Amino acid sequence: MTVYYMPSITPTGYDEIKTICGDRMPMTFGEWRNTQENERRAHLYDGDIVLPVAISVSDFREYCKTTKYRPEPALLANLSLSLATQRKIEYPHTPTGSVPQL
Repeated sequence: MTVYYMPSITPTGYDEIKTICGDRMPMTFGEWRNTQENERRAHLYDGDIVLPVAISVSDFREYCKTTKYRPEPALLANLSLSLATQRKIEYPHTPTGSVPQL
């Protein structure tokens, strides 16, 4: 069982991150959200645990600046793992074994 940290951004944050990344992001927040949901389901199907990690625009800008990476949508996953480590986000072992939803 693998824990996967999935980026979670707000619709407003999406618009700003899309501006930073340019046309490398899906056209709308809804399209991005659908892609994220499909990825989440695939991980759950494989038996993984999926935990959302809130990402702000300032988090994304700072991550790109400090790592000196070009702003790319794929960096959101890297940033999710980095923030989860910093924030000590862990899988909450619940009696029912339920998996948190995005």
